[in-house]
Amino acid sequence: MVAGRHGEPPRASYSLFLSGVGVYLAAVWVLTAVKGYAYYHAHHAFAMGDWLINARGGWVRRALCGEALLRWAALTHVNPGLWVWLLEVAAYGAFFAFAYALLRQQEDARPFVLLVFSPFIFTFQLHGGGYRKEVLYFVVLGAAAWLLRQPREARRKRLGLAVLVLGFPLLVLSHELLLFFLPYVLGLYFAVERPRRCDAADCLLAAGVVLNLAAFAFAVAFAHATPEALQAMQQAVAAAGYPLPEAGAFGWLNTTLLQSARYVLWAVLTQGYLWKYALVAALMAVAYFPLRHLRFDIPRGTLVLAAVAGLVSLAALPIMLDWGRMLFMHGVSAFFYALAFARPQSPPSPRRLSWRTWLFVAVYALGWYVPPYALPPYGVFGWQWLIQLLQAR
Repeated sequence: MVAGRHGEPPRASYSLFLSGVGVYLAAVWVLTAVKGYAYYHAHHAFAMGDWLINARGGWVRRALCGEALLRWAALTHVNPGLWVWLLEVAAYGAFFAFAYALLRQQEDARPFVLLVFSPFIFTFQLHGGGYRKEVLYFVVLGAAAWLLRQPREARRKRLGLAVLVLGFPLLVLSHELLLFFLPYVLGLYFAVERPRRCDAADCLLAAGVVLNLAAFAFAVAFAHATPEALQAMQQAVAAAGYPLPEAGAFGWLNTTLLQSARYVLWAVLTQGYLWKYALVAALMAVAYFPLRHLRFDIPRGTLVLAAVAGLVSLAALPIMLDWGRMLFMHGVSAFFYALAFARPQSPPSPRRLSWRTWLFVAVYALGWYVPPYALPPYGVFGWQWLIQLLQAR
């Protein structure tokens, strides 16, 4: 096969590769929708309940999304569980679409093959995790990364990115810990060429940062839900036509920081949390190894903000049981950053990916996964993704 101009990959085989990635993402999206519908049908207390936390018993952290869904369900006379499922399907679709658009914009997307087919970028939700509000953050970050790559003037890019930051408090009021990932979005804003003086985009950004901090403070002020508030939440969801069989995600709102820290300490001392997630982090890092031949023109301020996101998350681990979810979210963030800033150091190789490469990709993709929390029956290796999918049929 003859290489394209300027050392480009062979057009026929490369187009086939991109088409294959598109088909794969479409298939994963369909499987995600199918499993999400199974959770909807089962009235899953966590996968569905997390989205339906509401303020019917008084305002409480994470209540904005659920309160909006309950009001919309009342307006449309459709039970809120169905709206949760539709929102999840739309959010995962947007997340996958932004990722695919960014892959197509690469001069050569083949170095991303391990990341694309890894068990943590697009298939985390098929392994027993996912179906939580972090997918809304992925949509925002994907939109920001896509906007950064567009061939439009810097002023319009900065305005668009500032608007995303301005709207981010809606996510923080739906899940306060999403604020920890705002620095990734801010980092993309500061990667755009700046004027000498502050302009409208800077003002919008400053307002957005203040609103995000205020939203987080507001969520912390209402962090603890009383038993009466939890009962009112469940009754409101049941009255809307979608009863949940147990407290599930609602119940965690009644957990104090000390109780959370005790759970984590128990997991570290008795469940091997440290070595399990050290192994998971090492396996995740393997997917980024093929990117070593690319050049990343990342401004220093952007790197600092990304480091801030990592350090803040690290500081929160003693009170968070979902270490796998945290690693997953940073993994997706690093993936979008790589797509946003990657530039080839040399002309792409005209050779196709060998069968040995595809064999390694298959073993890597199917041989392990990222457990949201490393408690039984979750492990690190095995075919848990298939077991979970069959159980959700």
